[in-house]
Formats: sequence, structure tokens, C-alpha cells
Amino acid sequence: MKGIKVVKVILTIIGIYYFIGGLLLYFLSIKATGDFKSAYFPFSYIVTGGVFLGIAFFMKRLKKSDAGLNEKNFFYQREVTAQIVDISRWDQENRIHLKNYRITARWRSPADGKVHTFYSEDIFYDPSSYIASKGIKEVKVILESSGYDKYWVDISFLPGKH
Repeated sequence: MKGIKVVKVILTIIGIYYFIGGLLLYFLSIKATGDFKSAYFPFSYIVTGGVFLGIAFFMKRLKKSDAGLNEKNFFYQREVTAQIVDISRWDQENRIHLKNYRITARWRSPADGKVHTFYSEDIFYDPSSYIASKGIKEVKVILESSGYDKYWVDISFLPGKH
């Protein structure tokens, strides 16, 4: 998330630089020559600055993919507490054959009685000993209110990077 914010700030700074620089060049060229035809070069700076500012503005509107969901990405959301049923090591075939861990949690919906299974994001170390030592048996799961397909398992209680 920090990387996206840094990119937005950099794009905004570049956009402002080009936009204001283009405006200054535009007015200076008109003042120096008195002719609007000499303003084509500064106009390209103004357009470039506008493009950078537009990209930075619309980056705020982009939704993250399902792989990067977190509790701030959901407009309509609800929170449930799910029971930890497994902490397993699993191979990801899509990524350079990394061996990662993930927490599997289950929750029974009081509305329909169905059991729903949720998987945490990748954890790059075995969290079993930490969870056992702290006696943690449940995790918070943030659900998008439209259903159970989009969710985020909160593993922020774990130490270190994951």
C-alpha cells in the first residue's frame, strides 16, 4: 500500500512541475514575442503535466485486486469471527514454487447455517508456535456485504512481515 502512495505522490509532483512550468513558459513566450503562435512548445508541457495529474487522480479510484484486499478496500462490509481449523504449508504453482503457510478458518452463517471456509494471505514463516503460545483460536474475517466470495482474513496479530 505504501508503494502505491509513493507513486501517487511522485506522479502528482511531476504533474504539478510540468503543468506550472508549462504555464510559466506559455506566458513568458507570449510576453516576449507577443504572438500566440509561439506557445506550442509550452502547451506540450501543460498537456504532459495534466496527464500526470490525471493518472495520479485516477489511481485513487482504482480498486485493488482480490489478492490484496484489506479492511479499507470494502465500502460495504461486515466482520465475522471464524475458528482457526488449520495452519498448513502449501505450494503456490503460480509463483516461483514458494512454500508458504496460510491459515484456514471456518465460520457458520447464522442466516442459512452453511459453513464457509476462508484462507489467509501468504505467511512466509510457520505461525503455528506463535498462535499456540498465545492461545489464539479465532481470527477476524472482513466480508464484503454482497456475499462470501470477497473477504480478507486479518492476520495483523502475527509478528513480522507476512
